Amino acid sequence: MDNGFDKSKHLCLEKDVALLYERGKKVTCFPFRAVYRLREEGYGVKVMFVVRKKDFHHAVDRNRWKRMMREAYRTKQGLLEGLNLDIAVLVIVSKMMDSRRVAEKMEELLRTISNRTCLC
Repeated sequence: MDNGFDKSKHLCLEKDVALLYERGKKVTCFPFRAVYRLREEGYGVKVMFVVRKKDFHHAVDRNRWKRMMREAYRTKQGLLEGLNLDIAVLVIVSKMMDSRRVAEKMEELLRTISNRTCLC
């Protein structure tokens, strides 16, 4: 399994993001809320990470959160292998956390999404 997080795994098209928020399902796993949607075409998972400016006024803090989330996702993305999803992961707290806890919670979130989308 490739543990990279290159541009092909980023959700960045405006059309895809609009569809995700319009038709996506929500799941909350504190400190994250995810909106996800199964895609019909293409293969793989595309992810977007969101940290609100309202909660973290300094860009340094928002960037740190996104960096921790990307790293946690990168190491745990194997949990979503074989799925065809668009996912937006949002931070719903207004304080910093350590990266170990972020990784644990990201794994829990990805397991929840995997269980809900599994066609088994």
